Amino acid sequence: MKILIIGNRKHQFVYNYVNALRGSCLASNLQIDILSQDKDSKKGSMDGAFDHVYSISTFIPIYRFRVFRILFQLFTLFFYLNRLKNYDIVHVHYLENIIIWNIFFPKQIKAKLIISIWGSDFLRSSKRKRYMMMRIFDRADQITIASPTVKKQFTDFYDGKYDDKISICQFGLQPLEYIVNTCLEDFNEAKKKMGLASDKIIITIGYNASRLQRHKEIIKYIELNENLSKYRDKIEFLLPCTYPKNVEYLQSLTLQIAKSKFHYTILSDFLSDDAVAMLRCCSNIFIQLQPTDMLSGSMLEHLAAGNIVITGKWLPYDILDELNIYMLKIERMEQVSTILLSVIENYLEYTRKCDLNKNIVLNNFRWKTVINKWINVYEKVLS
Repeated sequence: MKILIIGNRKHQFVYNYVNALRGSCLASNLQIDILSQDKDSKKGSMDGAFDHVYSISTFIPIYRFRVFRILFQLFTLFFYLNRLKNYDIVHVHYLENIIIWNIFFPKQIKAKLIISIWGSDFLRSSKRKRYMMMRIFDRADQITIASPTVKKQFTDFYDGKYDDKISICQFGLQPLEYIVNTCLEDFNEAKKKMGLASDKIIITIGYNASRLQRHKEIIKYIELNENLSKYRDKIEFLLPCTYPKNVEYLQSLTLQIAKSKFHYTILSDFLSDDAVAMLRCCSNIFIQLQPTDMLSGSMLEHLAAGNIVITGKWLPYDILDELNIYMLKIERMEQVSTILLSVIENYLEYTRKCDLNKNIVLNNFRWKTVINKWINVYEKVLS
């Protein structure tokens, strides 16, 4: 089977997905190439997962000029799709703008076409862009979506037009393997390795440097709650902001926490899968209040590490509810400090309620479990 993946070759989900395919029942007869859109065309450590790597990245000097960058990428994508033939499957991971706005794309694909919606590529797109996507969905043989709730939003928007093409396929989570094998049993040891105090409750806010993690708003409400102040020596806040690089936002965030009565640590350096897993194990409480989310891997990793999760009722986590995963949900942002206070005051009680979450996540979201659903999609389009 010859597969061409169109996606970012440096994204850990793509890399781990390909490795999971190579470890599956398809391994003996498999060629996987990638056509990658990324900022850097230099060979990287993840390239070894692919048989051939083709890049539509732009030259650094022109990357600053949006018009030139788009024209270059459109031309390069058109060139490669004309050149790269004889694949059984072309699999698009995440609908980038360069694909959506390319009117030639659907007609250039001669193989079976699979489109994988990751989340924000649909959820955060405008109505106009969603209509533009229809050219691609019309051509697609299969469309994968990670969450039943997002599937409903998708089918409602398109009036059920693509229902017979949709499969629910989650991504596995590589950090889960490290959580299972290394740090699940000893949280205090994990804290020591990460330079965090073992006698404090570690509260993680968000999982990247995007404004959509709402760090500043969450911090504002925490600061306004005077009843939390008496616990300031018992808690520590952790802000993982390793990507995307947003210097201006991090500077404003640093200024905000400098005035705080609580202790915050901002993590801005790149973290490996192992380090990410260690970070989850260090954390005791995870606050996830984005405006939208498909089903973030970070959320699942925190649940697997035994964190008490505070999240929003507006987020589409029906699949977690169906699995009977215990979480605390708020209806409005300003409630975050009240529920956080309750968790700190009744910490052991909430910890016990979360005990079963670990096994539920590990049994349903490891690569060795979820890869079979992706293989079924491949077999379906080729049958």
